[in-house]
Amino acid sequence: MMEFLIRPLLLILLIAQMQSAQDSYKAATFEYKPEYIPDDPLETMRLNAKEFEKQIETVSKEHAKIIVFPELGLTSIHLPNRSALSNWSIEVPDPEKKSLPCNESGIHEVLRKISCAAERRKLYVVINLVEKTDDNCLYSSNVVFSSEGRIVARYRKYYRYNEFGEFNRPNELNATAFSTPFGTFGVLIGADILYEEPARTLIEKNVRQFVYPLAWVTVLPFSTSYQMQRAWSKTNDVTVISAPYYPGREYVVGGIFMSAGYDPKAARLNSATVGIVPRKGSASIDEISQSVTEPIGNDCVVRNKDIKLKIPCSTGIMRSRLQ
Repeated sequence: MMEFLIRPLLLILLIAQMQSAQDSYKAATFEYKPEYIPDDPLETMRLNAKEFEKQIETVSKEHAKIIVFPELGLTSIHLPNRSALSNWSIEVPDPEKKSLPCNESGIHEVLRKISCAAERRKLYVVINLVEKTDDNCLYSSNVVFSSEGRIVARYRKYYRYNEFGEFNRPNELNATAFSTPFGTFGVLIGADILYEEPARTLIEKNVRQFVYPLAWVTVLPFSTSYQMQRAWSKTNDVTVISAPYYPGREYVVGGIFMSAGYDPKAARLNSATVGIVPRKGSASIDEISQSVTEPIGNDCVVRNKDIKLKIPCSTGIMRSRLQ
């Protein structure tokens, strides 16, 4: 009789565990101070890509499904002037082609290594790099690899302020997202959370998960990176997986931020942070991929030494602005 009662209970528990696994996933972020070899861009990127491969392997053993690396994590912030910046750049295939760099010739070796690592360890990987286009434009770009190693998204930095490199600004501000078996993710970079777009468009499309490489200098009292990311996450009821470039100070500047009711997971220097994240949102990737946003109004910038305040001219509302 007891066995007759226990079996249904065990079945109920098993179903509950399976449902819980479907409603959450493990995500990883990596706070990093990149290696830098003066006047040797290829070796610099090789060393940092090797560290990325190591971290991909490490978090895969903890069953992470996605890992995010910092802005300028491959090159470091020590970028040369425009005339030499091209030497630090990489050509990125169009994501619409769903290229698999791991198996393709003529692809930069750094893309090939990251692609192979993503495919081998079966997880999504988000990196930032200096992208060179056919018309010799240079962008700070996020590139997303699927768990098959394919390039599935690319997002070019639009908001440029106190840049570490002399990058081009895209002609359009694109709302960029990618789909995974554990939900849809919006792609942000740098100072994006200080602006309405493209985040507003993505959130209106019901995107509730964001990947966010950044190299943000924390300056008191206005631009405290950790607090601003946590507040932005809670205010918009979204998850933010941010990967910070180590700023050279003992500041907590990134991590895994979740909406109200969940404690954030702070990033740790040169060590991947893995956290369990509730799956959020039900966005349609087809709608997002077709949307193009436009900046709202003109920005007036007031500069006072280390404090920068942005005043949108159309509204007169003052906002913190610092990259």
